[in-house]
Amino acid sequence: EFRRVLFRSEFGSGVKKGGKKLSDIDRVPAFWPDHPTVRTDLLDYAYEVESFDAHLGRMLAALEQRGLLDHTLVIVTSDHGTWRYGKTTLYEGGLKVPLVMRWPSGIRPGLNYPHLVLNTDYAATLLDLAGADR
Repeated sequence: EFRRVLFRSEFGSGVKKGGKKLSDIDRVPAFWPDHPTVRTDLLDYAYEVESFDAHLGRMLAALEQRGLLDHTLVIVTSDHGTWRYGKTTLYEGGLKVPLVMRWPSGIRPGLNYPHLVLNTDYAATLLDLAGADR
């Protein structure tokens, strides 16, 4: 049996629940074999991302309905997941993870910070924003 790239509990959810097809994947990263199991994992991951995006949209809409959206710091980040050549490597997948912050009354929109950032860097900033003594 071919070893899966991701270890999701619901193998095939991208096809079964997301209505996706293996042919929807236009390319497989060069460091993985182009195999139906890998393509299925990629579709499952895409379905997970789309599901997360929908939940985030509902959370932002709820903040907006309450008049809190522009005054709330929203941080969206992730980890490397279980991707091969992800965690603990110097491959691109081991260095890059998503990080988006939204806070119109505190962060200039469209700001792009091109340098490496560690999740541990957030603590001091968040404590400062909260007015905590250090």
